[in-house]
Amino acid sequence: MKQNVFIAITFLFVITIIDVSSPQERMSAKQIKTLGDSLMSTLSPSGLFSGMKCSNIDTVGKSALWNLDYQFFDTVTPRNSKTYYLNGENGKISLDSIGSFITGLSVVREPWVDSDSAMKIAEGLGGALIRKQYPSCYTNAWLYGWSFPPFYLEWKIEYVCPDSVRTFRINAVTGNSIVTDVELNEFVPQAATLFPNYPNPFNPSTVINYSVPKQGNVTIIVYDALGREVRTLINEEKAAGSYTTEFNAANLSSGIYYYQIRADEFIQTKKMVLLR
Repeated sequence: MKQNVFIAITFLFVITIIDVSSPQERMSAKQIKTLGDSLMSTLSPSGLFSGMKCSNIDTVGKSALWNLDYQFFDTVTPRNSKTYYLNGENGKISLDSIGSFITGLSVVREPWVDSDSAMKIAEGLGGALIRKQYPSCYTNAWLYGWSFPPFYLEWKIEYVCPDSVRTFRINAVTGNSIVTDVELNEFVPQAATLFPNYPNPFNPSTVINYSVPKQGNVTIIVYDALGREVRTLINEEKAAGSYTTEFNAANLSSGIYYYQIRADEFIQTKKMVLLR
């Protein structure tokens, strides 16, 4: 009997060792880029970071599978220009392959929001509701810059579901939503939701996302710390869906403010901080 107990304990101990010894090293975009920059300094010191993507990013903006692009442009001999592809997996990064001549140079420069912030925004825009309704969805992410007007940096967050792909595009500098895939108009939230504003604290503007499950009148009102009405952001009929609105507090003083949504019987209030 004692021998059987010892064998069972030993077996569990072995299983524990196996589970702990090979975890997936999940990293955010900026964490893996730090490793990429270090490798590029040895491969091509004048290589410029031009974008990245990852597979199966989690809700806190981390993934074990990243791909980074760096570009080197030779102004003297353009045919010597190259694109370097780096592979990041489980916290390690290596050279994947070297491309040939590049036709355009798209450079991603600081500042840009990390993948954790980008995912927080996408989840607030409706990604969280998509995952709730379709638990088998997985999510991919891209960071890239446009090499032609308007030249902004962009995060593209893609929710891949059994029936369709739903995409959010987010300005990678301001954190504002650029375009929400038209397919999202077909997505019907199961419940009314008021999401945390982003950024918070903010100065002078912040984005508020909300969802309503059916058509009806929706109001969103901002109050100061004393409960006095400051501004009405929304007061109109809305169809079922996910929405975003911006609160600009340029003419207000620093302090705590509250924003409240009313949609039929649903009422919810959240706190935000204006910090100058």
